[in-house]
Amino acid sequence: MNKKQRYYNRIKDLREDKDLTQAEIAKRLGLYTTQYQRYERAETTIPADIIVDIAKFHGVSTDYILGLTNDPTPSYKVSVKNQLSISGKNKIHNIEMK
Repeated sequence: MNKKQRYYNRIKDLREDKDLTQAEIAKRLGLYTTQYQRYERAETTIPADIIVDIAKFHGVSTDYILGLTNDPTPSYKVSVKNQLSISGKNKIHNIEMK
């Protein structure tokens, strides 16, 4: 297997590890199913932004997907902030969550 084929197999393996169909992951990534299928079959080059989206979805590094490392741990930290702001005239005057 050549290096290029390796990263196409990695995205397939990651998908199968989560027991997702190609249609399910394509939908979650905002892609057409046929487009995603072409990526797994190495029929078309995966754009960099899609590789990043796939890596974030699976919680792995892009280097792992590209076959540059066998360590899937991303070197970045994902920070999610929930913000909620509710104001009202009755008993609830202000609720903030940051």
